[in-house]
Amino acid sequence: MLIFDDQFLVKIVVSDYPTKMDLYAANELKKYLDLISGEEIEIISEHLTKENEGYIYVGKVKSLIDELGEVYNALQQDSFAIITTENALYIFGRETVYSQSATLYGVYDFLERAFGVKFYSYDEEYVPNLSKMEIDEYEIIERPAFEVRQPLYGSTRRHPEFTAKCRIKDCYCRNVPGGSLKPAWGTGLGHNYFELISPKEYAETHPEWFDLDKEHWQLCFSREDLTDELIEKMKALIINNPYSKYFALSQEDTVCPCQCEKCKENYKNTAVLPKRRYF
Repeated sequence: MLIFDDQFLVKIVVSDYPTKMDLYAANELKKYLDLISGEEIEIISEHLTKENEGYIYVGKVKSLIDELGEVYNALQQDSFAIITTENALYIFGRETVYSQSATLYGVYDFLERAFGVKFYSYDEEYVPNLSKMEIDEYEIIERPAFEVRQPLYGSTRRHPEFTAKCRIKDCYCRNVPGGSLKPAWGTGLGHNYFELISPKEYAETHPEWFDLDKEHWQLCFSREDLTDELIEKMKALIINNPYSKYFALSQEDTVCPCQCEKCKENYKNTAVLPKRRYF
């Protein structure tokens, strides 16, 4: 399928009533095709299309449902398809309450696959400049192997646009196009006692709940009233997040638990503890 040459320039098509993410995905495709071609590619609504002309359809459009409805309906969360027909290329995924990223993932995959675009970092990309763009026939359906895709990588936590280009779902990165792990996850993935029992909220009224060295690194589970409060907080969190499927609850990120005498006595029979180190 011809995308452009010196006599032809394809148009990008979105639904007459596109979702926010379909528009975002279409504009991302336009941005990179403009850079590759050196031309200004147009985005149009579906009702403006004409027969026997080539188009790239992005997202859920009427002609997609007419031609490829079974494929669309079979897609799962974050899955996308890139499929060519006689005069058209379709890039689409299904939006769900948990994620609206799939079509955008398809756009980035297409750019990498068809033209060799590379997203190396949030501030380093490779975009070729071509005098002609022509693609092979495609019938690609991609489904991620994991729902949670969260590397411990600073750039994908601080740069939401780059996070989406990497197809990462990171609960610690906010404002990722198409969403992160919320609302599927009602909490962070771990180290989150303080989401429910924070020193800021409780240290003044319940100093006994925290590490006695005042660094507040961990909670003191020798206190039964603390456990009761933590359970009530978690129950409220679950009730108030009806769309969430997963909830994590685990210690803060440190090697040092509470150092009160009762806790230290319990550790003798239950744990092997490292010493605290300072650098």
